[in-house]
Amino acid sequence: MAKGHGKGGQFERDTSRMLSMWLSNGEDDSWVWRTSQSGGRATQRAKKGKKTSGAYGDLTFTDSRAEWLFELFVLELKRGYSGTNALDLIDSRKKEPELLAFWNQCNRDREEANRPYSMVILKRDRKSICCMIHVYFLQN
Repeated sequence: MAKGHGKGGQFERDTSRMLSMWLSNGEDDSWVWRTSQSGGRATQRAKKGKKTSGAYGDLTFTDSRAEWLFELFVLELKRGYSGTNALDLIDSRKKEPELLAFWNQCNRDREEANRPYSMVILKRDRKSICCMIHVYFLQN
């Protein structure tokens, strides 16, 4: 497995294909793909007061039939981080535990993109893929 950005980039590509297959009922793996610079373009433009449609978070739609997902959510993907643990949210001595840092990053992008919900998809080494979403989404 590649290290650093390569590992995250591969996870983004794999997750894009997985979401595409889910959204298309197994018909097409190309409905979702990576945003430019994994959302970095939108972040840099936001610093100058500019909006960048469809470029927030790590993934975006490439087929209009998947647009509804990205009208609801900004997606942030994280790969690796084997030391990340949900219990750190309760008893970590860190000022900002990793899971909270991931969530806060996604929420900043969500606010900038004017989307109602955040979604963080993460995969620790040799573990299952997990997804964090706003509980409010489940109430609607």
